[in-house]
Amino acid sequence: MRDLADGSALAPHDLGRQPEEQMRVIPIDAADYPTDLIQPVFEVLRRHPQFRAAWVFGFTPAAAPPAEQRGYCLTLLMEPRDETLVHEVNLVAQAARPKANEIKIGLVDETDAGHIAQLFAAATPFFTAADYGRPPGTAG
Repeated sequence: MRDLADGSALAPHDLGRQPEEQMRVIPIDAADYPTDLIQPVFEVLRRHPQFRAAWVFGFTPAAAPPAEQRGYCLTLLMEPRDETLVHEVNLVAQAARPKANEIKIGLVDETDAGHIAQLFAAATPFFTAADYGRPPGTAG
């Protein structure tokens, strides 16, 4: 409650100090994307040119059996990174998520072309900026 009162609960996190979290993500078929979750996020992403591409992956949260809870990892490619915009995406995603679901936000290293190409190969992004040049050899 104190964090809400002084506004710190709504302040963006410092992207440089986020602890890395290891989790096993599961590609989701584009036909099975959680549209109630990604549509509001898509609307935020398309308004800001810093967002270049975004994917949604599934994961099984450690806190609950898979039948009771589902996790989604929103993976964002930004150039340049902006912690305020990531925070806005997180707020929208948390508000849109079904209560039984857990949402994680991850950022792609924008300088790692190999990893970006792997993401495009692994799953269809739910968002790609119109002017974004995908890595060579990836479908588009």
